[in-house]
Amino acid sequence: MSRENHKPRAILERITKARVALVSEIYGLSEEELGDSSAMGTWSIKESMAHLGRWEEICCEGIQGHL
Repeated sequence: MSRENHKPRAILERITKARVALVSEIYGLSEEELGDSSAMGTWSIKESMAHLGRWEEICCEGIQGHL
């Protein structure tokens, strides 16, 4: 990864692109499918998304301070 990719704005862009890709993959799943943990081990898709969302929130707060 180049140093350019470590700049705060580039990091936020990568997070945004990854989020869009992830949401597009799970779009259209039923509430039952989102709550089913059998596909991912012990966490459901819904729980995983909540975890990732909180991580993004913390990460982005720190990055915003550098912009």
